[in-house]
Amino acid sequence: MACTEAVETEIGGHYNGQVRVLLDMVDKMEEQGEEVGPEIKELIDTLRRIRDEELEHLDHAVENDAKEARPHGLLVDAIRAGCRGAIWVSERV
Repeated sequence: MACTEAVETEIGGHYNGQVRVLLDMVDKMEEQGEEVGPEIKELIDTLRRIRDEELEHLDHAVENDAKEARPHGLLVDAIRAGCRGAIWVSERV
């Protein structure tokens, strides 16, 4: 459960970042009078749905004693660092 907590925390943050970038892009497009296609709006909705599903996994892990893992802090920090590394690589490949 601690592993799930760590992974879903990073993944949820990653999806939030993607949604923010797209919303900023939409705002700029609208400010410039450009039409925002339905594909972009659908992508934002899809990312939000997936993010929410991942955060449900996080809630489930916490509700099922993720914090009881020993050593919780060290374990979660190490797994989160690995996730950040994997995200970093995936953004560049």
